[in-house]
Amino acid sequence: MQQRSLLWVLLVASVLLVGCGKTTEHVDESAALTLPVEVAGSVYQNTRFAYEFTVSDGILVYALNLEDQTARLAGPEDEIVFVAGEGTNVLTVRGVEGQGSPHEWLTSHVTFFYPKGEAAQQIQDLDGKQAITLYGDGTSDSPARLLVAQHDDQLIIITFEQEDERFDQILSSFTFTP
Repeated sequence: MQQRSLLWVLLVASVLLVGCGKTTEHVDESAALTLPVEVAGSVYQNTRFAYEFTVSDGILVYALNLEDQTARLAGPEDEIVFVAGEGTNVLTVRGVEGQGSPHEWLTSHVTFFYPKGEAAQQIQDLDGKQAITLYGDGTSDSPARLLVAQHDDQLIIITFEQEDERFDQILSSFTFTP
């Protein structure tokens, strides 16, 4: 039952994220399956968008296959990754290329995440970079947090539906790589 719940969460999240940002080049499936993250204290490293974070016991990192909208264990070149544990989507990280500044991206996508237009905003530090952070109610039409930061010419968008201590643990370990 727990696996079914996790798959349902990933399916719903993947459907919600399909329209956000610009789909970039095709990901080689064989390369994407070379780096599953399954053990305590593992570091997930994304070489395509130059970031990494640490996951703890019971946490798995999945990727969204954009072609058929299915979830699989994440690899180093994935555009969208979901961090899931105990049947719950802890957070989603999406890399986006060629979309301008965080402010420009949020201006064109905020109504997708916050259709009622209700979200508090602040600027926070994400590994030395300014991230625009929106805070919502933690519901399906108002994620608890949405962060958008720029790293070189790409954007990193991190979302979390509901507050959870695992979110802060992963976020605190998030670093941009050269």
